[in-house]
Amino acid sequence: MMFGRICPICSQEIEASRALETASGTTLVCTCGYSDSNAQMHADRSAEKRTITAFMIVCALILVGFAHLVNWGGYALSMPFRQMARMTGTISPQGLEHVIQACFDRSKWDCVQDAHGELYQKTKNPEVLARLAHFRERLNRTEDARLTYDWYLRAGGQNAEALFRYADLLENAGDSSKALELYVKSIAAAGERLPVRAMTGLLRILMNEGRNQEAFDHLQAFYSSAGNAKDYFGSEYQSLENSIKRGKRVAKR
Repeated sequence: MMFGRICPICSQEIEASRALETASGTTLVCTCGYSDSNAQMHADRSAEKRTITAFMIVCALILVGFAHLVNWGGYALSMPFRQMARMTGTISPQGLEHVIQACFDRSKWDCVQDAHGELYQKTKNPEVLARLAHFRERLNRTEDARLTYDWYLRAGGQNAEALFRYADLLENAGDSSKALELYVKSIAAAGERLPVRAMTGLLRILMNEGRNQEAFDHLQAFYSSAGNAKDYFGSEYQSLENSIKRGKRVAKR
């Protein structure tokens, strides 16, 4: 393959008859005095291959880095370390919160859910499950949300807002009995906060089922819980009171 090579000095073709065999291999000698050996040619080719390989590696790294930047945006520098810590199981709860926020900001919904699961396993905090259940509701993954809320209850969750959301979810799914139970629990867990939404759901179910006396009793308890409670449910109170009075008059006949 060396024969027929063009001399880089005089640009003449080096003929096969100008080849000399030496200890290091075949050497081509041009009429102008230029010489070259196949060992040098191989060395040149090897250097060229190394240069091309290095260039390709650099280009690949640049492309990977650009893709990573596009993928994670402002979180591009921190996420590789967080992901490595997740893989090794050494990530802290704060690190997982960072991952959740990053995934949420970058619209990576599966990542958000997976990170919540990991966070619960590390902390055993049921409120993490409440957050996950509510997030799944927002994704319209109703069945997954229901299962997660159920997991939340079994883990000891007692947050009034989470109980209300689960009750509302169950009521919309047609499970009024379980929803009513959770509305009652949500009201009991409300503390100083007036549980208007949970009370609305409770009254709706009881009144739709004709359980007016129960609804009236719950409403009276609600009114006695806070000074401003009577600002709510005026029409429901009047309707229940009239219905109960009518029922008593009918019973006397």
